[in-house]
Amino acid sequence: MRQATLLRIPPAIGLALALAGADCRSDDDDVTGDDDVTGDDDTSGDDDTSGDDDSATDDDATDDDDTSGDDDGWVDVAAGVKHTCGIVAGGAALCWGGNDFGQLDVPAGVFTRIAAGHFHSCAIDGAGAVQCWGINDRGQSDPPDATFVQLALGRDHTCGVHADDTVECWGSDDWGQATAPPVATFASVGAGEGHSCGLRTGGELACWGLDDDHQASPPDGLFTSLSSGTFNNCALDADGLAHCWGKDEWGQSTPPGGAFALVSAGGAHACGLRTDLTAECWGEDETGEATPPPDTFDRLSLGGHHSCGLTTDGRILCWGWNANGQGNVPEL
Repeated sequence: MRQATLLRIPPAIGLALALAGADCRSDDDDVTGDDDVTGDDDTSGDDDTSGDDDSATDDDATDDDDTSGDDDGWVDVAAGVKHTCGIVAGGAALCWGGNDFGQLDVPAGVFTRIAAGHFHSCAIDGAGAVQCWGINDRGQSDPPDATFVQLALGRDHTCGVHADDTVECWGSDDWGQATAPPVATFASVGAGEGHSCGLRTGGELACWGLDDDHQASPPDGLFTSLSSGTFNNCALDADGLAHCWGKDEWGQSTPPGGAFALVSAGGAHACGLRTDLTAECWGEDETGEATPPPDTFDRLSLGGHHSCGLTTDGRILCWGWNANGQGNVPEL
């Protein structure tokens, strides 16, 4: 199957197969400089990223997590900063793009969901166990020995929802982003640069961590889905209307009106699926990350300056920044 890619800069691609068998690795290399995504950095920079919670139900227009069968087509996608990962129908995980922190060193296994952070990724296997790989300078790639049903990855921390709907986070806790509410149950969780948010089982929103752009100050009301970006978040209410809060320098927290089936927040942009499953994006579009192709999608995952979607017929399409080959989807 040939995968279509809509990108503005054609680079070389790096590809790692799930059979590589690499374990989660520690990497204390500095991630500052041209790829600085820390704290209050302006999201107009080329490498600002999303806190990717693409494995959450908020980025999935369907409830189908079946990864059985032949390796013919994709069943999940996750966009980081310089890399992208996906799961094929047989359950193997593949990653492509930049590998400066081991982002492509995918462990062996059969997985059901995958999520990407700034420079690390994690996946859930059929038993609910989590494996992570990529940068591990703050412990973000050291998951607890527990089972999870959903994951969300930020820059230096990771959060997950257990089967009993409690949330556990690990990695950097400089701003309290890894200190989840101790007595609460959540349907899903999101992770950003220095904050985290959760959708409670009753529909209310709760956030914790850095709040300098009000990214940890959610609106009141009841909601059905949630996605966290680098410095903002978006959620859908019962009518499918999008509500975003946090940084809005590029308009990423000013969603268009009308009903959506899901919403996903990225570095300085956001996208949603309309009820007809076509994608619409808003916010920064300097590299085309907010200009989706005319197709229909089941899932979306937004990185720092690129976006990817899982089409309704099992393809992965990516658009936006491609300097490291993160948009060059491998052929199956």
